[in-house]
Amino acid sequence: MEADKFLMVLPHTDLGGAAIMANRLRMTLAEMAVHLPDGSPKCAPASFGCCEGTDPAEMLQIAENMLLEAKHSGRNSVRGAHTS
Repeated sequence: MEADKFLMVLPHTDLGGAAIMANRLRMTLAEMAVHLPDGSPKCAPASFGCCEGTDPAEMLQIAENMLLEAKHSGRNSVRGAHTS
């Protein structure tokens, strides 16, 4: 199944604040069950990549890399980094 991606821009938020927000979203999504056509519940894990910086293109690339790292480390997690 293909995963969907979306981007959140959190102005005036540092990396720690972004990670807190991502973790809150991750936990909220984990608590929500989606019912499949057969009626069985399924929880959706969510992975997040966060970054802090000033160059939008660099930030987008780093956030994407952090997202991939979160997915490769077992999913349902948050990873973050500062831009240079």
